[in-house]
Amino acid sequence: MKILVLGAGIAGCSIVHQLMAGNQGLEVLLIEQRTGPAQETSGHRLAMAHPQIAMKKTKLQQFTQLGNRLAFQEWAYAQKQEGVFQPMTDMEWRSEAYILEQLDKIGITPREAISFDYHEAESLTGIHRPGIWFKEGAVYDLPAICKRALSQLPTEHCLWDQKVGAILQSKGQWQVLNARREVITQAPILILANGLGVQSLLGSIGISLPMRAVRGQLSRFLIQKDSNIAPKLPRTALRGNGYCLPGRLLNTGQFTWEIGSSYDEDSRDTGYWQSSDEGNRLKGLDLIGVDLAHQAELSSYESFVGVRSASKDRLPLIGPIPNEDGLFIATGYGSRGVIWSALGSRLIFAYVAAFLADEVRLRTGFLAGASPELESELASSVSPARFLAGALATRTSNSKPILPVS
Repeated sequence: MKILVLGAGIAGCSIVHQLMAGNQGLEVLLIEQRTGPAQETSGHRLAMAHPQIAMKKTKLQQFTQLGNRLAFQEWAYAQKQEGVFQPMTDMEWRSEAYILEQLDKIGITPREAISFDYHEAESLTGIHRPGIWFKEGAVYDLPAICKRALSQLPTEHCLWDQKVGAILQSKGQWQVLNARREVITQAPILILANGLGVQSLLGSIGISLPMRAVRGQLSRFLIQKDSNIAPKLPRTALRGNGYCLPGRLLNTGQFTWEIGSSYDEDSRDTGYWQSSDEGNRLKGLDLIGVDLAHQAELSSYESFVGVRSASKDRLPLIGPIPNEDGLFIATGYGSRGVIWSALGSRLIFAYVAAFLADEVRLRTGFLAGASPELESELASSVSPARFLAGALATRTSNSKPILPVS
């Protein structure tokens, strides 16, 4: 069976890997508008991932936690640093017993995260604040993941530099069309994993998907060796209102420090914004507990800008499009691309396996292939059907629904 995957970022590349590793005899073709993988938002070589902390167990927290476990297990080779620390204020901390109780309530195990008191935090991270140490948090090289994911895909199955303008179903085949409405290629199964591009391609077949663009700018600052900030730079990755990486000493005796990231809704601008640097300065100083009066000691050095796709409920959209036989999407990953790609690729494979097996519904056995802990209710919560079912109710089709059992 021939399958088309559109998009060579972390989402698309991990899906290709899962389809090829599934031993289903599938012929996978990857289509990408750039000349190679990971050339847009997934070009980030220092992407942080960790479990989600919430006041109560939510679908967002559960899906993020499962995805983080898979990412940590599978992508250890791409980890630039293991462990992430979340410093907390005195009001947030209260006591070690309180923090452990909150972690237990949302199902985060001591294997994944533990608490640090003031002494432990300062000794191991350089930050004199208590908090949570995410043992299964890490910083990942996304291009390295994408490159390895495609290592078994034949060169002739990578269709680079292909700008897709529309999709169309004809005689049981999904056709991928260029801007001149010429057919690039076709197959019975099409998986759209090209971020915000999913929205416009679904629009070409009359489907409106509620998604928004979220621009994020990561800033790298230069710090002089005699700066007040230099002695207080963290020795590990930190997260909170924003995140930062450890300071890095240069041969010149200066330091560089990466802080991210801005969250600019409804913007697709990939250019540099000075205002984003200014916001990141404040986030970084707040994380390490340095007075904001020292922000001038952080000189703008480099930046990385990515534009992400997000849904209105912040959960991803992973699964089949109702009433469109053989059409699947994986998008809306927001700032959690590295986490949700790990679980999303398995969930897409489970849907495709069910489709090929002519299953009307996605059974528990198929879901177990995605993750033994993935419940049907949780899989349903990220299905595109949650936004599209009502809008498509009047459409007629002979397609079979492939939805998780509730």
